[in-house]
Amino acid sequence: MFVDVVDPVKFSVLTLSNVSGLDRHLSVFAYHEWVLGPPRDGERAHVITESEGDTVFASNPYNGELPGRVAFVRASEPLASASGNRGGFIGRNGTLANPAALEVAALDGRFGAGLDPCAAIQLRVHLQPGEIRQVVVLLGEGIDRAHAHALIARHASIQGAAAALDGVREFWNRTLDAVRVSTPDDSFDALLNRWLVLRFGRDETSFTAGVSYKFAPFNLDVAYVNNMAQSRVGDLFGTSSRSFIATLNVDYRALMPNP
Repeated sequence: MFVDVVDPVKFSVLTLSNVSGLDRHLSVFAYHEWVLGPPRDGERAHVITESEGDTVFASNPYNGELPGRVAFVRASEPLASASGNRGGFIGRNGTLANPAALEVAALDGRFGAGLDPCAAIQLRVHLQPGEIRQVVVLLGEGIDRAHAHALIARHASIQGAAAALDGVREFWNRTLDAVRVSTPDDSFDALLNRWLVLRFGRDETSFTAGVSYKFAPFNLDVAYVNNMAQSRVGDLFGTSSRSFIATLNVDYRALMPNP
């Protein structure tokens, strides 16, 4: 699972592989519960679900903070059945660990207002011997119905998910490699240049974080920025009189005095 760098969509990618010598017919289910509003008692009762082609839509006309928003679920495979009613998937006195949908041939197809809202979809997949297939389930929200359709057209396919994942990898490589430190210890370099920057980058309230590395005769403090874009690296300089600011590809061995 991952989210797009720009668009408000989440991808769930399932890879199915038939390692047997027989044809396999599978049912794949995806289930999401809608809130689409503040956590107040009875707020979910205002959510309206509907089905259009292979897409399940949901909206809350009483959501004053985000009016007009349209949420959706769409898969890369055609829908076999769907439901906007939570009870139609889980069943009476059922649980998500053992939903009633697994015991019936198709979901009940109920949509509308006044339900316990969800987006439950069923896909039927036929796998030949040795076949490997990916299935993408896209969850997202548009500012309106037209925007939701545009997001579906852009992302609701295997190719769209692959392109979005390439964008995510490029973003993080560019972000984490904006500042690189080189020391005589390869394992320490791996820690500072990727893992530690990512850990510090999750704290949006702190501008810099310091890490000390003792390398005789120096005790170096390396400062990092949460937003590691190249344009922000220059902001570090002058922020601390006690910190050694690491620029791109600093080699600490060059700082050692000649013997």
